[in-house]
Amino acid sequence: MGARPRATKTVLGVRHFSCSGCHEMLPEDNFTVCNTSSSGRKSRCRVCTALNDAKPEKREARRAYKYVYRYGITLDKRSSLLRAQSGKCAICSVTDTTERPLFVDHDHVTGHVRGLICHNCNTLLGHAKDSESILMAAIVYLRESPNGV
Repeated sequence: MGARPRATKTVLGVRHFSCSGCHEMLPEDNFTVCNTSSSGRKSRCRVCTALNDAKPEKREARRAYKYVYRYGITLDKRSSLLRAQSGKCAICSVTDTTERPLFVDHDHVTGHVRGLICHNCNTLLGHAKDSESILMAAIVYLRESPNGV
């Protein structure tokens, strides 16, 4: 059985759709473009979509999906990594917090998860292109530089 047809009407040359969330008849620009929909728009208005996406269970489900899709690990595996690292960044030992959670660090070539690191350390590795030689050159530079100019 196919999807139920959506209620539409045209007012002064502007298409209006019925939102499946709030059931209001709204102009089409209140609905996000959707290429897979026969109407060309999502079934919920932007406000209802935002309210639905803000639900904690939706956020948690997206978060769980992201870890499996991007890194091949579950939330339980991330939790065990965090416990193994005593809740701290694997490089600088900054503590994991809700406001600043640790990132999953992985090898971009193999996909292998190396551990959990903070934003600053993740940025450091990214700018160094995960290159040991660049990081070693930076260490040599710091060691050999005078303590002031």
